[in-house]
Amino acid sequence: MTAEPIFANTSMPHYHASAMDGIAVLAEDTYSAHEQNPLFLKEGERFCYVDTGNAIPGRFNAVIMIEHVNVIDEETIEIIEPATPWQHIRPIGEDIVQEEMLFPQGHILRPADLGVLSPHR
Repeated sequence: MTAEPIFANTSMPHYHASAMDGIAVLAEDTYSAHEQNPLFLKEGERFCYVDTGNAIPGRFNAVIMIEHVNVIDEETIEIIEPATPWQHIRPIGEDIVQEEMLFPQGHILRPADLGVLSPHR
């Protein structure tokens, strides 16, 4: 049982995280992509590969699922659909926001609660 309220000392996730395996892009760079007008992007310049849970590099604001990417060569990909800002990105604090109350005073802790507590104590 909690003797006092327990608050989160950090947000979870504490960074913008990829929700999918794919490529991180700046959504605005992809608006012209269309099936009749494919867009070709160079790795390092206009996209980077990300896996689920990876931090999104600061200059990017969307993730395109890897299933929607055609690999042309080692550094070039093709897309035929535009991305939207924050598509497939988990924002900071999506699960828990820093200073959010996790458990009130007098809460009887259950096994599932311990997983929530571990990063906050």
